[in-house]
Amino acid sequence: MLFSNKGKLKHWGQFLIGFAILFLGLSYLKGAVPDLKHNPEVLSFLSNFTEWGFFSRLLFVFVGTVVTIIVQSSSAAMAITLTLCSQGILPFEVAAAMILGENIGTTITAELASLVGNTNAKRSARIHSIFNIIGVTWMVILLPYVLPILSTFVQNWFGIADPYINAEDMPIALSAFHTFFNLTNVIMLLAFVPWLVKMAIKSVPDNEGDEDSATLKFIDTMNRTPELATVELQKEVARYGEITTRMLGFSKDLLNSTDDKECLALIEKLKKYEDITDKFEKEITEYITNLSNHEMTHKTSVRLRSFFNICNDMERIGDIFYQLSKTMENKINRKIYFTPEQR
Repeated sequence: MLFSNKGKLKHWGQFLIGFAILFLGLSYLKGAVPDLKHNPEVLSFLSNFTEWGFFSRLLFVFVGTVVTIIVQSSSAAMAITLTLCSQGILPFEVAAAMILGENIGTTITAELASLVGNTNAKRSARIHSIFNIIGVTWMVILLPYVLPILSTFVQNWFGIADPYINAEDMPIALSAFHTFFNLTNVIMLLAFVPWLVKMAIKSVPDNEGDEDSATLKFIDTMNRTPELATVELQKEVARYGEITTRMLGFSKDLLNSTDDKECLALIEKLKKYEDITDKFEKEITEYITNLSNHEMTHKTSVRLRSFFNICNDMERIGDIFYQLSKTMENKINRKIYFTPEQR
């Protein structure tokens, strides 16, 4: 499938190979973890940390967060946790607390990744952080009540032994807990999405002059597959169109105004927007050119060419509006005026 000439078949081949390598890596990871069952000192050390009640849960939430930050992957941190559980190194409650910490750790890696992104990228990462921190907070409090109920459920549903006792079946119960936590958190916080958005905007404000600056809002320099990038490109090209449409409005006002000062201000504004359209066209077309070096489907290739052509057209439209403004400036300097009928 990977060496097929058909785009979709090739992508499915990459998809399957990616998952194969992922599980192969997890298999090596499981085999690489040493057997510590017969090391009483380590087990005693871990058991001391598990008997602090609420503070013990907080400690292992912190441990899970740190592990995820170190390995830069919540999936890898989760695999490490499940592997340690399957060998009886971590008890059920501690492992659940670590999984909650991993949900916070993955938001920190997203925050780090957003540092090179634009304002919207930073806000998306901030919403992710707020969302998961709120979820972990309420789950840490309810953990002693949720885990026994969930344990009974997975025993009846999956036919496994008690995860509190049987280490081999603990990964199944923890996977169910992770799924339950995320689904429940989504359902609970779905109604508060507008509030989360406001908090993200408040914590990551727009840069000074963002509205009229020639700064890309939806696309950035972070790696994207062409298929995902087309969604962001469509929004950016639409924004480009809105900026060009403003120039149309300025030009209409310029043609109809009889106040020389107002006209000169509009001419200056059109010059500023013409520079913006030039910069937009340059940055978007460079972004599309870089994407064209990646493999993509025929449909995606057609869409990228369309965006490329649209940007070229809008840059030309911006030039025409600017040329119109220069003609109007010349008219004002020569003290030539339109009649009402001409306007």
